[in-house]
Amino acid sequence: MMKGHKLKKISKFNIKKPHLVYVEWYDAICNTGWFTCGELLEWVNDNADRTIKESGFLIHKDDNCVVIASRQGGFTDPTNYGLIQWIPRPWVKILKRVKE
Repeated sequence: MMKGHKLKKISKFNIKKPHLVYVEWYDAICNTGWFTCGELLEWVNDNADRTIKESGFLIHKDDNCVVIASRQGGFTDPTNYGLIQWIPRPWVKILKRVKE
């Protein structure tokens, strides 16, 4: 976390019926290989779409982030959540509620 930058803490959300949302966001990528200068320029200039399209239960949103869970439920507790995704808000292109 950047010095002096504090994320808002959340204390609760609608655990009984969170909203189902659709979100599109730009992904960060990395490559752990070695590149020549030409290969590096080719990789940087690659115009591949890096958009992720995902849906899930909205756990939290604020100016800093969107948090969704792709799964809800569990064998012993239906209020369990899984596959949690924390997405920086500036990366989000589209966030809309899905009609249920």
